[in-house]
Amino acid sequence: MIVARAAALSAADWDDLTARALVPALGAGRAWAGQLLPELGALSIVTAADGNLTGVFALTRSGWRRGRLWPVWRSARSPLIFSGLGLVDAHCATDVFTALINQSDAAAIRLDGIPADGPFWHSLAAAAANAGTEPVILKRWQRAALRTGQTFEGWFEANFERKRRKEYRRLRARLGEAGALVTESWQPGAPLDPWIDALLALEAKGWKGRRGTAVAADAAAATALRAALGDLSQTAGLRFWRLLLDGQPLAMMFAMVEGGQAWLGKIAYDEAFAKFSPGVLLILDATAATLADPAIAFADSCAIPGHPMIDHIWRDRLALCSVLIPAPGQPLWKRRALVATERCHDGVRDLARNLLNRLRKRLHP
Repeated sequence: MIVARAAALSAADWDDLTARALVPALGAGRAWAGQLLPELGALSIVTAADGNLTGVFALTRSGWRRGRLWPVWRSARSPLIFSGLGLVDAHCATDVFTALINQSDAAAIRLDGIPADGPFWHSLAAAAANAGTEPVILKRWQRAALRTGQTFEGWFEANFERKRRKEYRRLRARLGEAGALVTESWQPGAPLDPWIDALLALEAKGWKGRRGTAVAADAAAATALRAALGDLSQTAGLRFWRLLLDGQPLAMMFAMVEGGQAWLGKIAYDEAFAKFSPGVLLILDATAATLADPAIAFADSCAIPGHPMIDHIWRDRLALCSVLIPAPGQPLWKRRALVATERCHDGVRDLARNLLNRLRKRLHP
């Protein structure tokens, strides 16, 4: 196993591995991770066999200095990182996971936001069993998703009761009474920077800007996001939508596409028009575009569990989990202590996040 900065990877090798990946993992791909990880200070953990690149995982290392007794390699965390999936060569997946698990400088590997079933999980579990350890699921959750293979009209009729369909049509009609209402999609080859500028400004104008959590408040993250979207735009991997009223954006959103899968990115809306639900209207328009897109078979909302908006629009679900894989050869008491420590830190972090969100709402209602 080699530990290296993302910039140290060969672009050709990275792209070749992406084409051979066990499952689509855009978050560990060159277009996304190659731009975001260097700016965010994260590391890529790369496994190699016979000189060939066979696996890339976006991980960072933590240890006792951060309140833990033993060092743990864990999925990099950032508002712009939505999955702990790594790029794994489908031809030698078990070997890749085995090399990762057998690394010698940490007590465990922790992967966050990975599917709780499917080829990635099964290959990981098989490698762990072969190595004499076992993955421990720290927590499970589900998030909204969309399966294609249907028309928007059929999906809309089946997904919402008549009253809800009527309400969405009413909101669009009422908003259209205020001016010229159109939804536009970014087209490959068109200037991209104006779209990114408008999205970042729209997000900063709302509650995230007031709380200091908008991407524009972090210069490094904003630069990395701009570069990542630029890279995706060169490989047919970017979708971008905006809802305009008299030429002014009311809502904007982008999605990343790779290997037949889409991941929703940032969404922002003008809170002055909140009563018309412009974000919901844009999601519906983006859903229509996604269902009609032959390059997309499945779309992941990348939303938090129980999201108050997207959960009621996209009714399919993606089962995810956070998993800890203790290094082989450790005594049972240490494995149990590792699991207990991670769960304790998760609980403290969740509590702190909830308290901070409540405080922010009081200070910036």
